[in-house]
Amino acid sequence: MYDHIERLTTLSVARGVGFAALAITCFSIGFIGEPVNFLRAAGMGALLVAAGLFLKALNSSTDRFRSTEVWVMLDKAQRPAPEIAARMVTDARRVVLLRWSYRAAQVAAAFIAASVIGSLLA
Repeated sequence: MYDHIERLTTLSVARGVGFAALAITCFSIGFIGEPVNFLRAAGMGALLVAAGLFLKALNSSTDRFRSTEVWVMLDKAQRPAPEIAARMVTDARRVVLLRWSYRAAQVAAAFIAASVIGSLLA
């Protein structure tokens, strides 16, 4: 049951990160004529996403599990008892949010490193 909740949580978080990546891409395209600024903007956007996911993971224990997208995606027949569900959904959200925060931080580091190298070469 926990694996199913974690898969749904991954789907939910990945969808949100995908929309954030689309927004960052659209914003960064404005700097397409200046490659260093393009990379810097993409890196800062990814860094903001990483920070937001990290803060959301830290505060995941205060969220009401019944108001999460994961709870809505679960079929009524699949939903565990509220006492168990609160712990399972909260733990799954924290793990998945931290995982995606780490990935976003890696992407941010790559973009920022590329912008620094580009500014040194220019």
